[in-house]
Amino acid sequence: MKHLYTTLLLIVMLSSCSSLTTNINWIEGNWSGLGFQPGIDTNDSWDIEVSLNTKQQLFKISYPSLDCSGDWILIAINKHKATFKEVNIDNIEACTDNGTVIITKVDEHHISFSYYIENENKVSSYATLSRE
Repeated sequence: MKHLYTTLLLIVMLSSCSSLTTNINWIEGNWSGLGFQPGIDTNDSWDIEVSLNTKQQLFKISYPSLDCSGDWILIAINKHKATFKEVNIDNIEACTDNGTVIITKVDEHHISFSYYIENENKVSSYATLSRE
């Protein structure tokens, strides 16, 4: 009986792990779009390119028109939202470092991007990104 209980517990645990992987697959891939800042002229935008790979824990951000790039560290993820810390920005004169990024699933081909500067309670920049 103990062996049966252990086997059932193992099956439940494995199915939970596989459903977690399925639930976060929505974020995988390369995404791009235009970034904007509230209160700034809406004609002033910049390119955003993101490469997200949960399996290898590689999350790269690039702002090509601002000549900046860096990494994201995954803080939390579920089937609709992911939170990251943006770090290692290579041109902090043009881009802010150490902000919090929240990515939200819109549909299979789009995600929303919200950037929050550390210690501020408002969105610093935002975008809708499309899957490439």
